[in-house]
Amino acid sequence: MRHKLTNKEAGRLGGLKTVALYGREHMKELGKLGGRPRLPTLQEIRDRKAKASNINNKGVATGDYSLKELKLMWASRTA
Repeated sequence: MRHKLTNKEAGRLGGLKTVALYGREHMKELGKLGGRPRLPTLQEIRDRKAKASNINNKGVATGDYSLKELKLMWASRTA
């Protein structure tokens, strides 16, 4: 009975086969291209939605401000 390959092992063997067929220079060029885009994580989706809802609620800080900027905004508001 054959040993079932894990995804990691299959990727490694595929990479070795690609190097054998096309050479190291080809792999270097592929490495420069970077990886494929990944789907956003649940936390990234939640952050995006929260930021969008804050933009729609005028007057609410979106979290893009530093503490110093928030203090200056508060001081100018009460002055």
